[in-house]
Amino acid sequence: MKKRISALVLALLMMVSLFGCAPKEALYAGGSVSARTYENALLGLQCITPADWTYLTEAELLQLGDVPALAEEQTMEECLTAHLNNGGQVQDMYAMTEDGLQTVNVMVTKIDLAAQEMTVADFADLGAKEVREVYEGMGITEVNMSREQVDFLGETVETIRLSGAYEDVPLYSLQLCLERGSYLCVVTFNSYVEDTTETLMKFFRPLVVEEEEK
Repeated sequence: MKKRISALVLALLMMVSLFGCAPKEALYAGGSVSARTYENALLGLQCITPADWTYLTEAELLQLGDVPALAEEQTMEECLTAHLNNGGQVQDMYAMTEDGLQTVNVMVTKIDLAAQEMTVADFADLGAKEVREVYEGMGITEVNMSREQVDFLGETVETIRLSGAYEDVPLYSLQLCLERGSYLCVVTFNSYVEDTTETLMKFFRPLVVEEEEK
């Protein structure tokens, strides 16, 4: 179930290698999870899940993102940064219900949209085509897809909304494309049986990082 759903997110980021990576910058620290709360200061995101949800471990996230093992004397930040600079993706967070029927995940890639004369909307348009093909290739039927904009944490965000059926079970997916400097973040909400994507979006809130006192 986890690999099936993560494949949908990866499809949206498949075309990144066609565009090339953004210039190297500071090390990518990644998000962190404490109890029921996920935070990522770089992305400005905080997610608080209900008590019956579970987050994947760091090791599981690295596996989903195909992040290579740490080299000798290499820190995790250096490893993630190198992976992103080489065109890879980082699965920054993945949370799910015990039955796997609802999931929320955050995936990050590094891309210079401006250098490619692209907007986030252009990227989402391309990603929508890729995602449809992945859905159908996985045996998902009755695929419906729409491109729209939604309000997410006070900003207007480009999104891809999809629905279909997997072995006669309804599937609903909402993917949000967020530009964060030289990083592109895709936040994905998936639910089976009934559409709870709007409810899942409410798990998130903006993360305000307080400046240190001078």
